[in-house]
Parts: sequence; C-alpha cells; structure tokens
Amino acid sequence: MASNLIEAELFGYEPGAFTGALTKGKKGLLEVADQGTLFLDEIGDLPLELQVKLLKVIEDQAFYPVGSSKLKHIDVRIIAASHKNLKNL
Repeated sequence: MASNLIEAELFGYEPGAFTGALTKGKKGLLEVADQGTLFLDEIGDLPLELQVKLLKVIEDQAFYPVGSSKLKHIDVRIIAASHKNLKNL
C-alpha cells in the first residue's frame, strides 16, 4: 500500500484512478518539477519496482501517471541521495 502512495506522489494520477483519489486527479512531483530539479532522498529505500519506474523516467524523460494511458514528457534533473555506502554495496 505504501509503495502505491509513493508512486501516486511521484507520478501523479488521473481522476478516479483509485479509491480516495481526488476528483480532479493530481500532478505528481515529477510533473511539478518539470524544467527544474527533483531531489530524492534515501532512493535505495524505495521499493524496487518503483526504482525501476524511476530509471525508465531517467532514460525516456517520460512517464504514465497512475491510471492513465497518456504519456507525459518532462525535462527534469533528478538528484538522488542515500545513507548507504554505495562503494561497499
């Protein structure tokens, strides 16, 4: 459940995409950060399926909001941080 909420916050969602969704839908952080920078802290703690979706956004500069079949193109710089020692991993 928590990963779905994180996904909705990052990618946004269409009206009626899930129970409790706003009737107008909602822009996600990626879309709000378009033409700017998005800082993601503790990226390694995100669920793996969400990390894969973020990698796809980095590669394609595009994503599908939750419940949508319309591709959104963005131009965003992503900065990510982790408390883990990446050299040791």
